[in-house]
Amino acid sequence: MKYKKNISDSGIYGFGNKYILSSLVAGIVIYFASWFIFSRYLSGLFKDSRLASEGIYIILSSATTSLIVAHIPFALKTRKIVSNASKAMKGMVLLLDTVSVGVKTGSTIVESLQRASISVTSEELRKRIKIALAEIELGESFDKAIYDMVKGLPKSVSESLKVLIPASRAGSSASTVLQLARDFVRKLMMFDEVRKTSLSLYLYIALISMGIFEVGGVFLLYLSGSMATAAQGSIEIFSVNYAQTWLFLYSTGILLSIFSSLFSAKVIRGRIKLYADYLEVFLTINYIIMGIIPLFL
Repeated sequence: MKYKKNISDSGIYGFGNKYILSSLVAGIVIYFASWFIFSRYLSGLFKDSRLASEGIYIILSSATTSLIVAHIPFALKTRKIVSNASKAMKGMVLLLDTVSVGVKTGSTIVESLQRASISVTSEELRKRIKIALAEIELGESFDKAIYDMVKGLPKSVSESLKVLIPASRAGSSASTVLQLARDFVRKLMMFDEVRKTSLSLYLYIALISMGIFEVGGVFLLYLSGSMATAAQGSIEIFSVNYAQTWLFLYSTGILLSIFSSLFSAKVIRGRIKLYADYLEVFLTINYIIMGIIPLFL
């Protein structure tokens, strides 16, 4: 049937090829653009800087800049995905309540679902309901249409929508079944809000830990630079290689940014693939503190 492919392939958590392609193109373009700009305008800063060779700094800075820019499409899409998932969950209470009222007044599940779809605030959910109803009109069974409709939706939403299947067989008890499902979804939403609020602390902990590491790294670079200056005089003192220390700290900061964003996405959102907006924040912090400030120490 002509609607089946649309139902199966329109997962709410999918990014789509256009985002992957745009990210790759943006990353490549920004890398070479950054290389050109940094090579042209940073030469003066390196005359008095203790950092690694200009070439190494330009490579790392260009790579970081391209990584940040390349993830902008993913970050925007991630925010949209999170918003759509939240709207779909919030729309379930109204949907089940409306269908329940419709069944109680004598309408069928399909008729009630059709009326309820008009008031659903989630665009993704509304689109899927319309496609499922179209499938039913073309002869698809109600059970199969519902199972196809819930593919790719958040698990809490998909399981709630599957309640429509036993409700369609419950006869006069259908309204009661739907009301119980509505109350369960409402409690599930309250639990989800509490869970997100509690787990958001992990993000703040990761940001604070990252900040402590970055500030500590800058202080270490300042000390190593001071010791190197003292070693050039008459006082013999242990000297830490400034350039190698910076290279280690900056590279470690990039790795920490990646792992922290993946960890935060998994813990808070339950899916590692929703990490892009977190990565933008961590990488930007690392680049400002460890990539720019050390140039002037």
